[in-house]
Amino acid sequence: MREPWKSGEANPREDRMVRWLLMLEAANHEAILEELEDIAMKEDPVLKEAFEKWDELSQDPNTMFAYEMRRKQVFDEHAKVREAEIRMQRAEAKALAEGTARGMDEGKAEIIRAMLRNNLKLEQISEITGLSVAEIESLDKTLRDK
Repeated sequence: MREPWKSGEANPREDRMVRWLLMLEAANHEAILEELEDIAMKEDPVLKEAFEKWDELSQDPNTMFAYEMRRKQVFDEHAKVREAEIRMQRAEAKALAEGTARGMDEGKAEIIRAMLRNNLKLEQISEITGLSVAEIESLDKTLRDK
């Protein structure tokens, strides 16, 4: 709600719902808090009552402790979700890289197999593929054993 408020798309003076949605962000944003307090004092007695209750609850150490514990729990949950997302992205990237490398290797092996079937010399295949003659011979043996 903060972005629509900043851009002027959402006006708490004109829309009661916007006021209450902004109230959720007011504790962490001074300008929102100031505007809502102004509206509460001049225009909206229900919002004023909510601010008074908020102030009252803020004075109680037990309530503040419970609030801080709940806030920490919410932040921890968000951090766990974000960490899981990052791990999933890394796993996907790794799997894609490994799959691509494996596909490239399989494609290269298929091309080498075709060159061997067409009786190209090992030296020519080595020059074309960048593999050593020993690697090609090993691949040829592996392919024949399958």
